[in-house]
Amino acid sequence: MKLTLNQKIFWSILVLGFILRICIIFLPLDILFSRWGSDDLFYYSQIAGNFAENGFFSFDGVIPTNGFQPLFEFLLVPFGSLMKDNVTASLIIVLLIVSVLSVVAAMQIKKLSDELKLDERFGLLASALFLFHPKILSVTFNGTEAALSFLMIVLSFRAFLWIKNGTRLVISSLIFVGLVLTRLDFSIILFLLFIFGMIQRHNFWQWFKVLILPTLFFISWLAINFYYFDSILPSSGSAKSIHFQYYEVNYFNSWLSTFSTAMMSESSWSFIILLFSILGLAQITFNRKKPEIQIAIFLFILSAIIGILPIISMGAFRDWYLVPHFIFIIYLITHGILFILKKFNRPTLILSLIIIGLWTEAHFSQRKNDGYKLTSVFSEFEEFVPEGKNIAAFNSGIAGCVIQNHRLINIDGVVNNEILPYFKGKNLEDYFEQNNIEYIVDYEVSIDFFLNNFSDISRYEVIKSSELTQQRMVLIQIPNKND
Repeated sequence: MKLTLNQKIFWSILVLGFILRICIIFLPLDILFSRWGSDDLFYYSQIAGNFAENGFFSFDGVIPTNGFQPLFEFLLVPFGSLMKDNVTASLIIVLLIVSVLSVVAAMQIKKLSDELKLDERFGLLASALFLFHPKILSVTFNGTEAALSFLMIVLSFRAFLWIKNGTRLVISSLIFVGLVLTRLDFSIILFLLFIFGMIQRHNFWQWFKVLILPTLFFISWLAINFYYFDSILPSSGSAKSIHFQYYEVNYFNSWLSTFSTAMMSESSWSFIILLFSILGLAQITFNRKKPEIQIAIFLFILSAIIGILPIISMGAFRDWYLVPHFIFIIYLITHGILFILKKFNRPTLILSLIIIGLWTEAHFSQRKNDGYKLTSVFSEFEEFVPEGKNIAAFNSGIAGCVIQNHRLINIDGVVNNEILPYFKGKNLEDYFEQNNIEYIVDYEVSIDFFLNNFSDISRYEVIKSSELTQQRMVLIQIPNKND
């Protein structure tokens, strides 16, 4: 079958997007890990590794945990034995999986655009923006569930259209199962799609049948959490909610910052994105096409709600929570490009200039990650801990993957359910004593925050320290409770 010009362009976009990611992934580790990857990536890889080794979900191979988003973790489990205690393999394997998910998500963006009967060029432009936007690449290359979130949300939008037409109901139901298992708070997205469907007078009974299976999976996951961990929430959410009580939060400004984060080139505001978002909003408004306006309103409402949830519950957000925001911005930017194309019908040239501009902006505001330096810091620090002693860390992802000769225990509770009662009782010192913890390795500010607010420990000895890009990493020895 002979491909049309647009099909050739689309496949070229997909191939180039994947090649870009492969080129980044196989950069020297010091370059790769200085800009991409995150501490959370190694929570996922270590949990997958321990599941492959021990048959249960655990960060340290001893303490069971539910502190992860299920579907992404399930995808990593087959590779767990390769990633266990291996920083390089963890980083490469996770980012390869993320890259495949991103390319598949771009394919779904084009299909969704076609099903919505948008401008023929819309799907090409939107998929290209998604694959080559440096901030979106950075968000997905954190190594968490963001790429999977993009894929499942776009698939859910397609399922919305199928339900409207009374087709592919079984596939739609399975997609919604994947959506709620991608992030449990994405159940809100499913609820909003249902409400929007009712407003558009979809068949209620078709929606009812489609929602049975995802509802059962959602309730089952909560029930499993409650049965094994006495809480329907994963430990990650519970821990952050406990920490939150000691934060000072300006809720409105934090909520606005969810949108400004989506307007970044990488780590600072992008004038290109801002300009084309304004042009896109003007294009949608002045064209007065009801479907396009409805999509814009729905995406704004969705992103507004998803953005406020972590701020209300945890006092903060991570950029990989904000997938609906990035989808909303892509929608606006693409319309902004179409606005320009009305006068200058050179789509390839204009798109290329925009992408080059975004990467130029990103170069001057690129994310600085101490990941690579931390690997040598943790290895060096471990040598100062006597044999037989456990080491603990609040930010423990990379440390848990690097430290080989001592057990590394997570103590912020994100992947350690059993420490949460000690946070509530503000007696972390009791947990430390019961688990033979005398040594903590972490950022000095994190140690001070947690010990000051959740323990009676008022002093400690700094054994070793290292100055990083913005913070100081220290290995400390805490006094015995009875000293």
